[in-house]
Amino acid sequence: AEIKSQQPSQLAYYGDNWEEWTRVAKLKPNEPEAKMLARWRKHETNDATRKQLKALLEEAIALQTAAAAHRAALKNDGIGADLEKALYGDGGKKEELKAGGGTRKAACGTGTAGGPAKGTKAGTSLYFDLLCLCAGESVDTDAGQACCDTCNSNPNHDAWTITTDAQKRAEAIAQHCPPYLKPKQLTADALTTRMANFLKKANQHKGSGRAKKFVLGYVNGDGQDGCTGKASGSNEGPCVMYDADIILKGGDGLKWYTHLKSAVDKAQARKQASQALEAIAIKLKAVNTTAQQLLYVNPESAEKQQAVEKDAGVTQGSRSEEDCNKAKDDKEACKKLEDKGCVFNPKGDEGKKCTLKPEVKAQLEKANQGTGGEDGKKEEKYTGKLWEACEKATDCKWDGKECKDSSFIVNKKLALSMVVAFASLV
Repeated sequence: AEIKSQQPSQLAYYGDNWEEWTRVAKLKPNEPEAKMLARWRKHETNDATRKQLKALLEEAIALQTAAAAHRAALKNDGIGADLEKALYGDGGKKEELKAGGGTRKAACGTGTAGGPAKGTKAGTSLYFDLLCLCAGESVDTDAGQACCDTCNSNPNHDAWTITTDAQKRAEAIAQHCPPYLKPKQLTADALTTRMANFLKKANQHKGSGRAKKFVLGYVNGDGQDGCTGKASGSNEGPCVMYDADIILKGGDGLKWYTHLKSAVDKAQARKQASQALEAIAIKLKAVNTTAQQLLYVNPESAEKQQAVEKDAGVTQGSRSEEDCNKAKDDKEACKKLEDKGCVFNPKGDEGKKCTLKPEVKAQLEKANQGTGGEDGKKEEKYTGKLWEACEKATDCKWDGKECKDSSFIVNKKLALSMVVAFASLV
């Protein structure tokens, strides 16, 4: 109540920014932030500065609001879980990687002698599909070498029993994947490319009679005995068998693909949020830069300039000959700029007959002489440094001894702390 009573006209503002306002209002006078904010009090009676600060305040609040939504998307909640489910299955790593029963052939894919049918576990997880392709089989003298010469080391040195947890076996096999196959970033383009290659490989007919469809891996003979994992068998082999619904429809029936796509979508959203926040930060710093420049404007000079424009009927947007010259030799167009200090001179130079009123020009020149720093001769002080051009440009500001782009950056925290402090001035 005490804080609200200090600025009764700003109650709506307080309602939206109460926490930050009370923090600033309770600052002790000797604190650095309080000292900095106190320097603005010299502009309390300056109408033009107050209006500019109000515009900056509204822009800063709008940027802050926009940033809040993007910050929520920055969190990687769910990405890790999606990737884990893609690897291990819907239950993630906490559940055992195994089949509830049956044989390796039933889990990975049955040939014509038994159906044919896709594997009951095919497509449920990347690791299970990997086991169908690479896990060892006891009848082979080279058990575990179906995918690489060194893939038969412990724990893939013996036959895979599908009803026991094979997480460590699958993880060990995956370590043999060549580094160049591992993408550095999780992107939609990378996933699209990899899936296109996968679907192409899986949409092939295998076996001597080419009768085995949608088989990834290889089979010997005609493949009628299915995906038993036996590399030395006559009509079988280490493979995984899918079906038309999975392969011909873009892989949407693959559970591991669904989880991968979800992770990629979240990663993409986080990247976009990061880029949006970077853009907002730049805008906030630009707002702060503009405010800092207003802070160092001489209050007396600002008031004098404001009075000159008021007496001459000149608006904030028309302070130079160039503004009038935009109408060129169009009398009607120039007439519309009269309230901005312009007049049509039929005897003027070609292309510049619409010019600034002599009295306005004189008053502005007189005011400029009073704003030139310690000796009042700003034009002389910055001769050769394009001071006038800099002052006229809407996107530039004079800073010290050089013309600078008004979007130059300063501290973001300062910009946000100003949001509440400016309320007392606007």
